[in-house]
Amino acid sequence: MSYLCVIDKDSKITAEIKSASEKLLPEAKLTFISFQNLPELDQFIETETNKDPTKPTEVKISLLVLSADGLADLSQESLQKIRDKYKSRIVLTPFEDPLKPLKKIETWPIENIIYKPFDPNILQEHLRFSAIDDRKLTPLAVHSSKESCKIEKIRRHPFAALSDFGFKLKSKTKFEVGKVYKFYHFIFQNQKKSSLWAKLVYKNEEDHEFIFCHPSLPVLNNLRKKATDPKSKLKDIIFHGSDKNRTLERVQVGIEMTGAEELKSFIARRFPAIEVIDITPDGKAAATGSGPAQPHVVVSEAKYDAKSFTARFGADALYFHVTNDPLPDREEALTVLSFESARLPKPLDRNYFLRLMMAYFPALKDADPVAVSWFSVTEDSLHSEIVVAKEFSEAAFMYERDSLLPRGNYQEFALPQEDETELKILKAKIQWADEKPQQNKLFLHQVIFYGIRDNLLKKIRLWQLQAHISKKSAES
Repeated sequence: MSYLCVIDKDSKITAEIKSASEKLLPEAKLTFISFQNLPELDQFIETETNKDPTKPTEVKISLLVLSADGLADLSQESLQKIRDKYKSRIVLTPFEDPLKPLKKIETWPIENIIYKPFDPNILQEHLRFSAIDDRKLTPLAVHSSKESCKIEKIRRHPFAALSDFGFKLKSKTKFEVGKVYKFYHFIFQNQKKSSLWAKLVYKNEEDHEFIFCHPSLPVLNNLRKKATDPKSKLKDIIFHGSDKNRTLERVQVGIEMTGAEELKSFIARRFPAIEVIDITPDGKAAATGSGPAQPHVVVSEAKYDAKSFTARFGADALYFHVTNDPLPDREEALTVLSFESARLPKPLDRNYFLRLMMAYFPALKDADPVAVSWFSVTEDSLHSEIVVAKEFSEAAFMYERDSLLPRGNYQEFALPQEDETELKILKAKIQWADEKPQQNKLFLHQVIFYGIRDNLLKKIRLWQLQAHISKKSAES
């Protein structure tokens, strides 16, 4: 016989769990039992097993709902021992203590954490998700949206080294050279933003090098201040830079901006091998008058789209756009920064420009070289990408990805929001995956939220409501 077993000294808690499992028990073919502690469960197993000495009865604990209060040692190792002993899946039920939050729960060998006092709907859903794994489950106690929505998929990457123009990291993620990516970190904070856009310029196996392609001046200054901290300084950091123009020693830079004389003077002092030309409104090189300019880099205040820029300067020219124009939303930022090599804030930061030139043209010689200040930070960077969530609810949702993940694989997500300083990680696990790819060759996965506390549950519900109101408003 298979059992759903609750271990809790509080009879009221046990009664709540029993009530929440009413629909689950017949669906999963389980029998409900409860005890105050694990020794009582051991005694029950022994008694049931030996009822008939001639035919021992197998007692199978399919799901063990275990109160954290009765555990002297709450750790990955202790939970693994319990899981191995009973050969059972485990749901942990602690009280939420903001002063003593549970740590490293992503490594724990359990199905989920459901905090007390229980939200009855979430309790019902997560007990069911924890007990059944052979199919996609439709939530019964909470509403699932019929409309798809966008949510952020978060991946953690420790910085190998940081500077005021870019960073290095080791990762198995399939980043592509030339593509732009969004990263969160507290060191990037500027008012309500805690993110920077970065472009991959070099990779070799797991080694990746990024340049910041749209930093603000306050963030640049904050990075430089951090770089002066002797406790975080790093030595012997090698930055390879772009492979595309690795051997190019002489570079032509076209300038199309007011007050260009300072930049020209700076280039003349620091980069003797750079030829500077003035870009006129008709796209010709004023210095030579010889038809359309074909510089390697265009530093311009003019706003181009990819088509018009390529038509004027060719497909291989880099576009350094000097502007403080905001990028109002993520989609526009991704589109614009995918073809702008970098967006430089005004007034032009010449040291940032210098570092970008050295990153894109590693063979350039600086006449007055200053070593890059590299430093470390302890917290991971958070790489953010947008995925489409289907059938989204406060308990679970569906999304597609290019490779299959096993049940129980730990995931992290975040709700898109304007105030990035309020970014909260939503922990999750894979509940089920379709082994057959969709027509788009992607695999459908069902994801359940993991260890969701009450404050995050309220955020999810508020976000759902706001998204619904916004959609209805747009339709009217």
